[in-house]
Amino acid sequence: MLGEPRMSASRPKIVTEAIAPKVDPAPVLASFHAIFPYIRPYWHELILLLIIVPLAGAVVVVITPVCTKLIIDVAFPQKDVSLLVVLALVGTAAHPSDRHFVP
Repeated sequence: MLGEPRMSASRPKIVTEAIAPKVDPAPVLASFHAIFPYIRPYWHELILLLIIVPLAGAVVVVITPVCTKLIIDVAFPQKDVSLLVVLALVGTAAHPSDRHFVP
């Protein structure tokens, strides 16, 4: 086909510096080295916290749907009011941000 531009098999160049300019890591490392002596005695707790907090958040997010499923699939068909109350309380207590009262 004469006159048509040929498609190049090579990829176009992506300009990354406009999106994410290069950052000098020296000030970040200097800040870390300044804070590190204070963190060093507590690094076990820090690592544990960085593992437990996301896991606890994931569990809290899953509790309400599981309680709702158990209410629909178990408590309603069996007409078990005590199980319904327990599951409703657990599902409600799992999300403290959903409560609209001030303790």
